[in-house]
Amino acid sequence: KYFEWERKGVPLRLEVGPRDVAKGVGMVKSRLGGDKEEVELGEGLGEALTGRLTTFHEVLFKAAEDRLADNINPLESYDEMKAIFAEFDAAAGTSDEDVDEDGDGGGAGEGMGKLGMYLVPWYDDADNEDKIKEETRATIRCFPLAENGEGAVEGKTCFYSGKPATHMALFARAF
Repeated sequence: KYFEWERKGVPLRLEVGPRDVAKGVGMVKSRLGGDKEEVELGEGLGEALTGRLTTFHEVLFKAAEDRLADNINPLESYDEMKAIFAEFDAAAGTSDEDVDEDGDGGGAGEGMGKLGMYLVPWYDDADNEDKIKEETRATIRCFPLAENGEGAVEGKTCFYSGKPATHMALFARAF
């Protein structure tokens, strides 16, 4: 039954039995692993669990930040992005004609390396965005605030049109 709660995403498992209550202690186990730890039941239990939940949140948040940073690839050329997607499609055995409903070609080609999100200089143009989507099935995911500060695109040209860039944009496929 423990796995059922981990599968549901419960961050901490608190085990308290009749003998534990008699001793005034319980056992707590994190979903992220590690050993069970003994905690005192009573006034300090809330603080003890709050501390563990804070640590749990920090660990997950740091892992998500690292995963995001590892999957953002800066590019300057549309041809480079198009070639990466073409290589992925060739390895996955897909083409534009046999893409499944969610547009990812069935999820094949895992482990190809640099398939992820591409940070590119972008001139805001909906028609060009539609053309890129048609050719690569990639769309703009966002304009990251950290990458679009004052002067961020100064002197940069759009990776697709060659016009002066107005934003830094993240392009990716939906998987």
